Amino acid sequence: MIRNRTFSVVKVLLFQCMFFFTTVYGKTIYVASGGSDDGSGTSVGSPFGTITKAKDAAKAGDTICLKRGDVFMEQVSLPDKVSLGAYGDGEAMPVVSGAETITGFTPIAENSAVLSATAQHAIKNLYINGRLMRIARYPNSGWLRTTANNSSSTVVGCGALASHLRNGDDYWKGCRMRWRFWSWFFDTRVITGYTADGTMRLAGEPSEGSGNGETGWGFYIDGKREELDTAGEWYFDSDGKTVFCYPPAGVNLAEALVEGEWRDKGIGMSNATADGIWFRSFSESGLEVTRTSVVSNCRFSAVGGDSGGAALSVTWDASGVNIHNCRFEECLNLAISWVQNPATKVPSYIERNTFTNIGSVPGYGGNGPWHAAGIILNVGGNIHVQYNTFDTTGYAAILLGGAGNFAEHNIIRHAMHTLNDGAGIYTNCDSSTIRKNIIMYGGGGWESTGWEIRLAHGIWPEFLGHFKNNIIDSNTCAFNNGNGIFFPNNFTSLVRGNVCYGNLGEAQMYMEGGFYTDDNNPLHDTVIGNTFFSTDKNGVALSYRPDYSYGVIKDNRYCNPQSDNVISEQIEWNTTPHTLAWWKTNWEQYDREATTDYIRRADNAAEGDLRGTSKLLVNYGNLLQTVVTGDNGVYLDDDSSVVSGGAVVPAYYSKVVVHTGQTASVASHHGTAQHITACTFVGASYPHFMLTVPTEALVNLQVFAPDGRTVCVVRQATVHAGTHPLAVPVHPATGCCLYRMSIAERQGGKRTLSGRFMLTRK
Repeated sequence: MIRNRTFSVVKVLLFQCMFFFTTVYGKTIYVASGGSDDGSGTSVGSPFGTITKAKDAAKAGDTICLKRGDVFMEQVSLPDKVSLGAYGDGEAMPVVSGAETITGFTPIAENSAVLSATAQHAIKNLYINGRLMRIARYPNSGWLRTTANNSSSTVVGCGALASHLRNGDDYWKGCRMRWRFWSWFFDTRVITGYTADGTMRLAGEPSEGSGNGETGWGFYIDGKREELDTAGEWYFDSDGKTVFCYPPAGVNLAEALVEGEWRDKGIGMSNATADGIWFRSFSESGLEVTRTSVVSNCRFSAVGGDSGGAALSVTWDASGVNIHNCRFEECLNLAISWVQNPATKVPSYIERNTFTNIGSVPGYGGNGPWHAAGIILNVGGNIHVQYNTFDTTGYAAILLGGAGNFAEHNIIRHAMHTLNDGAGIYTNCDSSTIRKNIIMYGGGGWESTGWEIRLAHGIWPEFLGHFKNNIIDSNTCAFNNGNGIFFPNNFTSLVRGNVCYGNLGEAQMYMEGGFYTDDNNPLHDTVIGNTFFSTDKNGVALSYRPDYSYGVIKDNRYCNPQSDNVISEQIEWNTTPHTLAWWKTNWEQYDREATTDYIRRADNAAEGDLRGTSKLLVNYGNLLQTVVTGDNGVYLDDDSSVVSGGAVVPAYYSKVVVHTGQTASVASHHGTAQHITACTFVGASYPHFMLTVPTEALVNLQVFAPDGRTVCVVRQATVHAGTHPLAVPVHPATGCCLYRMSIAERQGGKRTLSGRFMLTRK
């Protein structure tokens, strides 16, 4: 038995060594669009012409390099441990595309503004110079509304259709109805029959059950050539494989890049690396990875379609995947879909990527819930979504569907752009860690809804199950069209140190109990050290239901400088605002360490009276820094400390300051010298200088070890008049260190300070 076990260990070691050597010494295979599959593929001078040929020649450990600036219209599944990279001069990425280039457009006889050309494949979406064209639709903008809907949502009426110029029986038959079926999803349904009174018969049933039976929800119809009447629209005739296009104003199709998307998938790889590749124009996925794979410095655009799809798909056997420094843009459904075996314990990372306009075209992101989002972690754990930037997602920017995942240090703007009933970060699981994210300007997608309720929250852990052990820590949720934190039916969870400011829902944080589960009391939650700050006179800081035992509610700040009412009590869906004093005498779970506004705004304050107005100072960077107020007002922060010019804010965090009604004079800096005191750090925090400057200045700091080795460089930190901490974003050993600091004052003075400081630990 011992001998057999030893032999097994030796086999494993031999396999690992073989993998190491094949990886290190694997060959490079070159591919260029002007190459030849009859070439050797082993040199820049004799590249293959297709990825498919390179794949057939590749073995484990090899890297296929694509020539920069070339376009490869292929669908390829690479062998295990075969990577993809780029070669050649210039900065242009090699492109893997699922589209064909369409040329030879000529005007049609019926309308010279519309041009046509023959395509080689069945075109699903059309792009001109990288811009999505809309399938010919009615109406050209805005929404029709359902006026009738049977219980199964298979027969739907719209009275407005009866007044269409070409209305008649079966006019819309065969077209698609793109329907805002419910608050959080669209459905695309084929019209199988139509009568002139505006009644449509639809194929199948909605993607979520038999239908809602409600009316008043928005839709439009597309896929009718007769409706091709507006610049930016197109139509595909499948019988003649002909593309008809009404080009955007000022675009000459003879000079433009016209691409017709037709492929479903691009590249598949396993245990490999993709670096510096642009994946674009696929209906299902641009890149699919599994096992231990790395995706870096890549670009994904124009991926997705009526079937959904994801620009990057991570599949079941994934383990230790790293996706970093990539760019996702203009994708119709998801940027990243992740379905991983939940038994996998190896951590994976999605970090330092940018996501722009994901799922932001109404009705183009697929059918049903959990579409049109930035990242959806459907299944799997120990996945870290961190240091990413999101700008405009149709639904949530980050959706955590599996237990034990992390969303930290992300910047999210304009989530919930086309849909409602969600949040910038939304969870449907246990044990999520949501920490130090900045979530702002969530929309709500009201334009096509049947009812308008503000449900674009900052953070929302879902309530439809007994979800527990979630951590919501030190996030900023501001200016969202809902609550900052929507917190219903969560158990043994922590909400700590968050800043919820100026969100447009009724409350900055909204708490409910466990009425969706049998064991609804007590919840054993902890809500501690948060700032809930309403900027609306009719808004409140916190809303709760008095019939639930939440747990610990302690040491929070509840503010509304325009109203005494900062708490609201929910009873049978009716809410009543109250003061903290009322709360103290009417609910035994009230916050005994509660604080509120230091400064109140007078009801009759004049327009120029700034007393009681507030600002949110946000630090989007990864270092402690001063965030300017942008004026010469004198403010108080949450510690009642005086702030003028700016306030020191930790990385990925924010601070609310309230105007005192006073302004600060600009003092002369003559005769005043800069002074640096001892540099210390407390516990695990970063060490920092205490720097005193007489006027605003731009500071560059270098820290050296005694042997001259550079410890760190902090460049271009702006500080204002006064004393400020300037963080050293490393942990050098205690003892003597050297520094050199250059200070450029805004008023013209420049100087360089250097010397030693003693780093001590308190």
